[in-house]
Amino acid sequence: MLIYLALSVCMCGLRILPSLSTSYFGFWRDPGLLIWCLEWWPWAIRHGHNPFYCHLVWAPVGTNLTWMTSVPGLSLLVAPITLSSGPVAAYNILTVTGPALSAWAAYIVCRHITGAFWPSVFGGWVYGFSTYEWHQLLWGHLFLSWVVVPPLVLYLVLLFLQRAIPARRFVLYFAAALAAQFSISTEVFATMTIFGSLALALSALLLPGLRGRIYCATLLIACAYGLAATVLSPFLWHLFVAHGFSREPVFPPMFYSNDALAPFIPGPVNLVGGSHSLGAVTEGGAYLGPLLALIVFFALSSWRQAESKLLLLMLAAIYLASLGPRLYVMNHPTILLPWSLVTYLPVINNALPARFILFGWLVTAIIAATCLARNDITAFGKVVLTLICIVLLLPDPRYLWQAKTDIARPLFFSKHIYRHYVRPDENILIIPYSYNGDSMLWQAQAHMDFRMAGGWTGAAPTEFLRWPTVSALTAGSLTPDYDDQFKAFLSRFNVEAIVVYGSLNAPLTELVASLGVRPQAAGDVKLYRVPEAILTAYRHASVVDFETRADAAWFVRLLTAANKYIAGGFELKELSPARAAQLGLLPQDRAAKILAEVELARRIAGPMLWLGPDRDNMVAIGLVGSFAAIQPLINRYASDAVAVYFPYPNLLANRSRFDDTPEILLMAFERQGLARAARKALDQTAVARVK
Repeated sequence: MLIYLALSVCMCGLRILPSLSTSYFGFWRDPGLLIWCLEWWPWAIRHGHNPFYCHLVWAPVGTNLTWMTSVPGLSLLVAPITLSSGPVAAYNILTVTGPALSAWAAYIVCRHITGAFWPSVFGGWVYGFSTYEWHQLLWGHLFLSWVVVPPLVLYLVLLFLQRAIPARRFVLYFAAALAAQFSISTEVFATMTIFGSLALALSALLLPGLRGRIYCATLLIACAYGLAATVLSPFLWHLFVAHGFSREPVFPPMFYSNDALAPFIPGPVNLVGGSHSLGAVTEGGAYLGPLLALIVFFALSSWRQAESKLLLLMLAAIYLASLGPRLYVMNHPTILLPWSLVTYLPVINNALPARFILFGWLVTAIIAATCLARNDITAFGKVVLTLICIVLLLPDPRYLWQAKTDIARPLFFSKHIYRHYVRPDENILIIPYSYNGDSMLWQAQAHMDFRMAGGWTGAAPTEFLRWPTVSALTAGSLTPDYDDQFKAFLSRFNVEAIVVYGSLNAPLTELVASLGVRPQAAGDVKLYRVPEAILTAYRHASVVDFETRADAAWFVRLLTAANKYIAGGFELKELSPARAAQLGLLPQDRAAKILAEVELARRIAGPMLWLGPDRDNMVAIGLVGSFAAIQPLINRYASDAVAVYFPYPNLLANRSRFDDTPEILLMAFERQGLARAARKALDQTAVARVK
């Protein structure tokens, strides 16, 4: 463990240790959410608040923390550090120790199987310092980089099958491991259950001599799940019962699936890699590189052994599942895959397939350790193989060096100036909004002293997502009647003050100026007081009206842009929101620039707009909205479209009622149908202008 800890400190700790409380390791905004969670759980318990539901973010609606990556287990584990040195320091310590402890857990399994020290050390390194691990660390996915439990669960099963642990202790230890994993990541808990069940079934099939023991282990594991469920019952009640849950996935699995060639082609994060990203850039952890040679060697030399068949079949099944619902080859969609059936199942359809490769890395670590423990390979050959694997799998030091993110610390929050301007029960709106800024961090560092009508929790509550103002605040994309939308939004969520840090871009300047109030200088921020007259005047405004008008305006923009793009003779395969914006066919915004860098999701931009090529030389156009708001679009343009999907990827169901949850609407047009729809859209726009 000390070896792994030294490696982890050298690779990611040295960069952040000098500024442990003022910067964090990772890119973008996800670390801010995890840092907020590290502060939230001890704070909520100390102050007697319900820790599973928080009204301090997305106020006054609040958000159910059981449906986001709130890491209660890790929060309580490092609570002493959080209370003494702050949540940022606690986050950084967890970041450094996660790979080391995960590698150590894998080493224990490899050592138990092989009995060899150095091959097992290498196996632990393969698992704990994999490309999967580095991608999760770099993008701030602490709940996915702390993967200590899966190897330990496997170790417990091996001990029981070999009669090295009594049944009662096995159940207790296994239940404790399940509860620990659930408190770190419910997603890994669920997928560990799926692939663990598959491993038990294959073991019973391939190992007839152990079949009775495997059946006994399965029964005891079921008891352990029951015991863990009892311990976790408050969490489970809030997860499934208290607030309900959506049957549709929060994030479309197709955008977070592995490309078929991802294990073979290094990405930009690797030291010896390229600039091309396969699949979602934040989930690119499938590259195995030289380990593929070890896997092939293992398969050719050990296929006749039942244990080897088990490992190889598990690896193949995990790889297939990680490809997601549709096969992508060099980022081009092809055939449907078995996982497409899972997308119709509630809860588990929220699991992102690209992350399944975690379990593939555990199997690969065991295979690598087993190969290097063989006596028919010379010591020199083992050293050469090990060095080749290490060099080709190492992350690029430039990425590790750039992964230090300094936290913006406005004096308004860090020096507690806000206490002179904001009441404890007052609901404020902070700009930069949501994922554009560090509002979650500021609230955590202020020890939860204020509420805010926003945040960054992965997915916003439905009540917020339906308001076009949220897209305007995050993407800087204004639609007609944005001033009324903004005022109605502030009234709906009872926002009495707006705090602006830094300079505003042109769209947000117009948005805030529409209030017609002068700002106060409060330290290094500007404070806008929302007049009571505005809150009263828009108290009964309907979100459906605003949402319908905004969706219609955006759909017209997309139709017009797509038609001009096709008429201009441009390549259909290059069509995307970013490309249309470059040609002046769509307005530029921050979200379009970010998502244009994500090769697989390049069709989405702005307030979740969809524009790109579809099958059979068709054009796909879509957006996200509630059924009540997008139904007029369906009625108007469905006759011109070849297919209408809602919620995507499902064809429009023959149902007359949908709930208010915003979902993806997508329409596929042939070129003639696109031209007709564009003319219809222009006619509608002309009529609206006359009115």
